[in-house]
Amino acid sequence: MNKNTKIIFFGTPQYAVPALEKLIESGIPVISVVTRADKPTGRKKTLTPPPVKDIAKRHGIRVLQPEKITDEFINKIRQENPDLFVVVAYGKILPKKLIDIPKHGSINIHPSLLPLYRGPSPLQYQILDGLTKSGVSIMLMDEKMDHGPIIANFESDILESDNCETLGKKLFQIGADNLPETICKYIAGDIVPKQQDHDKATYCEIIKKEDGKIDWNSSADYIEKMTRAYHPWPGAFSQIEGIDVKIIKAKVSNLTLKQTFPGKASFENDKLLISCGNCTTLEVLIIQPSGKKQMKGSDFARGYIKNND
Repeated sequence: MNKNTKIIFFGTPQYAVPALEKLIESGIPVISVVTRADKPTGRKKTLTPPPVKDIAKRHGIRVLQPEKITDEFINKIRQENPDLFVVVAYGKILPKKLIDIPKHGSINIHPSLLPLYRGPSPLQYQILDGLTKSGVSIMLMDEKMDHGPIIANFESDILESDNCETLGKKLFQIGADNLPETICKYIAGDIVPKQQDHDKATYCEIIKKEDGKIDWNSSADYIEKMTRAYHPWPGAFSQIEGIDVKIIKAKVSNLTLKQTFPGKASFENDKLLISCGNCTTLEVLIIQPSGKKQMKGSDFARGYIKNND
């Protein structure tokens, strides 16, 4: 690839950091980084830059943090005469008149095997659906979300232990590891983007806080998936013995509790067990009462469950 090729990187959270780092390590010229505004975090509301900004500053790359994608901003980017945009978890939808600016278009890393799981929450939905196989798509962006032609796909397993956080780290790292070579081949014309099969497309909605509220009439298997899909946010939450809790880690138990009902907690065989729908049982391994630290389910049960054996 020509050393004069000019790339602008769009990204914000930690998920986007490996991709930016790989581009820098590979000597691919990133002339600017566009990221979200600094945000107040923690109890003291300390103004904190996005992780991508830290990496860019460390390497002397110019950082742009527009509050909105305005015509003024678009004109500023156009004046840079970029050859390619690389977009990784930026956090805003980019308008067509922006993504069409670069000579070679705009590419995006998406953590699913498109056309499956288009939309803002592919990690959570893949876990909730019980998938054991997933992957990463590097795609050419168009005006529709996750709709453009595929440049490359890379497969990966979803482990039974994977939660949203670990799956995201794994998939975005795979995308990052393959990004420099994919870009070079694409710009050289060695890869011809392939149109998606839109008839096979599936979609996922944005996750809301209330999605994490547990319905104990659901099966234990589904609730266990919730604990992984919604970690770390919004978490899988409920009340046990009138106490607000988040269930951090759980597994399906082979025990069937007698004379109980969905949502009823029991302490048996040194285990915190909760009855769920379809006569299934969830064993809670790690739990976090509101305002307190995480603890073992058995320790919670000793202190709060009335039917201790």
